[in-house]
Amino acid sequence: MRVFKILVLIGCVCIFAVAAIAVVISVDVAASQDGDAIAEKRVVATADAFTSAFGYQTEVTDAESIAGERFRSTSTEVQPVRWSGSTEAGDEAIIDIRIRSDVEAKRSQEVFGPWNSAGTVERCYRFTLTLYAEVQREEIDCDELPQSVPAPTATPKPALPADTAEMMEAVLLQSDAQSASDELRDAFPEVDVTVEVTSTADGELVAAVGIAAVRDCVVMVRDADGVVFRASFDRISLEPGELGCSVRLYTAPFL
Repeated sequence: MRVFKILVLIGCVCIFAVAAIAVVISVDVAASQDGDAIAEKRVVATADAFTSAFGYQTEVTDAESIAGERFRSTSTEVQPVRWSGSTEAGDEAIIDIRIRSDVEAKRSQEVFGPWNSAGTVERCYRFTLTLYAEVQREEIDCDELPQSVPAPTATPKPALPADTAEMMEAVLLQSDAQSASDELRDAFPEVDVTVEVTSTADGELVAAVGIAAVRDCVVMVRDADGVVFRASFDRISLEPGELGCSVRLYTAPFL
């Protein structure tokens, strides 16, 4: 009888031991992650983020500038490797990029803590940008792309001088509509800068100076008492298809 009790006890201990081993294995598997799967998620997430950021293209610029300015990531390695064209009307900007993610093997110091294996994933994508259209993205074969190319250089964007408002005020204080227009054009001779001047029935002199490509615009007004002030306006009016940088931002704004 005593021998039978001992055998039963040993059997129970063995069953519990097997169950414990099964639990350990189950927990360990559940807490583990494949490094390649993690890297894949990071690469795809990066590509998705670029697609979302570009969205609907309204800016006129060249492909090299886009490649040099817009493809950056803190979670993956991104390399623009080929680019051509621009987003000018009738053209399209095409940029090919390589996205790579390297995941190190890690194991938690805690018992049954999470861990992952090492992994590496590399994917290549082509982004096509056309003016007034959604960006298009497609995955391409990385083997068809060069491994090493010089980094793209963005073309400096035009910008109004920091003291544009002061320059305009000085002109408006001592000019009529015609002379103000001539003097402002002399002050801002760049071809991509627009200048508009008008007078109103209330005796106001209104001037607008801007750069359409970068949605930059300053509107200044000299009222009937000779006081010059900077007019405010809804910047959505600078978007393509809207008023643009015009004296109408003050004299006839959209409500």
